[in-house]
Amino acid sequence: MMMNRKELVEKLKALGLPMGSFVVFGSGPLAAAGIRETNDIDLLVNGRLYAHMKENGWSEKLGANGEHMLENGDFEVSRSWKFGPYNPHFSDLYTAADIFDGIPFVNLHEVRTWKIQSSRPKDRRDIELIDRYMAKKGWA
Repeated sequence: MMMNRKELVEKLKALGLPMGSFVVFGSGPLAAAGIRETNDIDLLVNGRLYAHMKENGWSEKLGANGEHMLENGDFEVSRSWKFGPYNPHFSDLYTAADIFDGIPFVNLHEVRTWKIQSSRPKDRRDIELIDRYMAKKGWA
């Protein structure tokens, strides 16, 4: 199911996650900015929240980047966002996050950097969308 910003924020707020322990990554920041909708919610979380979620029934699997991650419905949760040489720290991403409706989203410059490293066809399309959005906003 595709989600716009409102639906995304509602699902995130329903989790009741403690501020400072998570940031939305993946395509969520694009949905928050109104660039395009998303079909899932990728969260980068600190170790304490990851352990809490795992203890409370979130299923663990091995992610595409070789790191363990959790899943529950529309949510995918990771402790790191390492893809090739791209390996940002949670605290840096959280500190520089854009806040939409009280929820921290990784800023679009960082999302773009990650999508360049990942370079899947959908990432290349998203880079074009981000570039157009930033040019419109005068951020390019």
